[in-house]
Amino acid sequence: MISHRDLTTSNVVWHKGQPYLVDWEMAGAIHRTKDVIATALNWSLSSQYQVKNKQLTSFLETYSHLNQPLLLSDIEISLHDILDDWMSWIIWNEQLWLLKKLHSLQCEILQTAIAIIELRAQFSTIMNILRNYAK
Repeated sequence: MISHRDLTTSNVVWHKGQPYLVDWEMAGAIHRTKDVIATALNWSLSSQYQVKNKQLTSFLETYSHLNQPLLLSDIEISLHDILDDWMSWIIWNEQLWLLKKLHSLQCEILQTAIAIIELRAQFSTIMNILRNYAK
């Protein structure tokens, strides 16, 4: 499946009531379950990187009405993969930061690291919610 792979609220620009997706540099093939979970997490994280359970549930309910249910066997692997991907992103961008010394990149690296720590702390809760939308 081809996906945007970085569908955060900051990568959607609204113009005259129409959404436009921007920042396609990460686009590519991705497993459906991983894509759904990553997007759901991106859209349900608070500014303190806490998962807003109501938003996560709402996203998954809407998705499940429009598509096939997620496969239970794929959920935990996908969630681990997402956290691993975010960690790989940090490692890659730390090297880039050493070359360019961009303050904004350093802040984004730190924010991503905090998000990973917070999501790991919420792992069980997230898994319980995801299980409700899987078969």
